[in-house]
Amino acid sequence: MRGMSRPLPHDVHAEEALLGALLLGGTTDPVVITPDDFSRESHGIIFVAIQTLHEAVTPPDQITVAERLERDGTLARVGGRARLIECVEACPLASRARHYAALVAELAARRRLIRLAVDLATRSYDEVDLCCLIRDIRGMLATELEIIAIERPVPAGTRIER
Repeated sequence: MRGMSRPLPHDVHAEEALLGALLLGGTTDPVVITPDDFSRESHGIIFVAIQTLHEAVTPPDQITVAERLERDGTLARVGGRARLIECVEACPLASRARHYAALVAELAARRRLIRLAVDLATRSYDEVDLCCLIRDIRGMLATELEIIAIERPVPAGTRIER
């Protein structure tokens, strides 16, 4: 397939800036982010530690997140305390967390759509009933579009073409 050798869309700098902003007290509301939205597994692990601390009503920062990761046995896996410091240093402004989160969410949605398209193309070559294939494609696409709509709500007054 044409263009499939290209790397999937991602922005490691935006991911680092987002994690840094969260470590500095920034918030992603109303943008919804999940650990799977990060292109690097280590970033998702750090994000889970930040979420866990938020849920425990413990402010996440470099120290508390490092302690959480150490308790979970994942501190070395993400690059140690130095990695958390790098994320903070990668963040120009904690107040821009929403912007970084929106960028990370959009790129994650694009990666999911590309994976879905590849899966659909692969399945289209299989000798399966066409009606079943179309039904499955509609279901998979509807699910993905619903996820994207939750992560990136359409601003009020925006006209959606159907």
